[in-house]
Amino acid sequence: MERKAGVPKTLSTKLYDKILVPLDGSGMAEAALPYVRKLAAKLGSQFLLLSACAPGDPLEKPFQAYLDKTAHSLQDEGVDVTGLCVFGDVAASILDFAGEYEVGLILISTHGSTGTGYWPLGSIANKIIRNSRLPVLLIRPRELERRKQITLEKVLLPLDGSQFAEQIVPYALELAKDGGEILLLRVIEPVHVPGAPVYKRGTDYSLELKSGLEREAARYLRDVEATIAKAGFHASSTLLVGKPAETILEFAEERFVDLIAMSTHGYSGITKWAFGSVASKLIDASSLPLLVVRPPLPSVP
Repeated sequence: MERKAGVPKTLSTKLYDKILVPLDGSGMAEAALPYVRKLAAKLGSQFLLLSACAPGDPLEKPFQAYLDKTAHSLQDEGVDVTGLCVFGDVAASILDFAGEYEVGLILISTHGSTGTGYWPLGSIANKIIRNSRLPVLLIRPRELERRKQITLEKVLLPLDGSQFAEQIVPYALELAKDGGEILLLRVIEPVHVPGAPVYKRGTDYSLELKSGLEREAARYLRDVEATIAKAGFHASSTLLVGKPAETILEFAEERFVDLIAMSTHGYSGITKWAFGSVASKLIDASSLPLLVVRPPLPSVP
């Protein structure tokens, strides 16, 4: 990846010390900018506005001019921000740049095409999610249209009881700092017992199994809630039965959640959520911002 100079490589211990914001000149991509302002005030992060094009592309200078203008506007509001244009495949360049400069978060708007923009933004966002080892915060342009102000005070964490799912917790807490509320949600999928002759007490067995799962899940949520409370955050927990993705979306709407945060990829926990599938459904169906982290899968002995 070729790049322009001018970005320091130093990084503090903060999770989101540097936040990368891909832009292509479209209004859809710029839906991420209100969150730049919010996160700058909340976290004091450094922001890198990034566009990508092919070497010698006639749009290089217009892109750089656009990035400089956008950066200057944000700087006037007190945001620590730099605009850069890199060369190469868009998604690969974004990920390479993020790794090279120790970026802590990629903030990108998604859903649909970019209209007058230069990139197929939905496709770029999907490539980044599939390949990034960094947290990715997806912003929904249509959500901005119905909200009068940007808030990150109420964060929903869907958990399934596994260490894999819990990898999202520190990233979510960082976004919810300074008075935010954490909503823990455990969804147990309905228990079905085959109606074979061997299960003469099939109905009773289903109820016993369901009751056991609920007791274990409630105990787990209490433990996580207590751990988060010790870290200085207000947390509440809810246990529901249903299909994970649909139940998460319904709960988020009912509780007026500002952000959904979850791990993605792989299978995990006693309920065997297919986290990649659940996250994919949330990406497709939710109008809320979504923070996703793809932790490494546990090694097989």
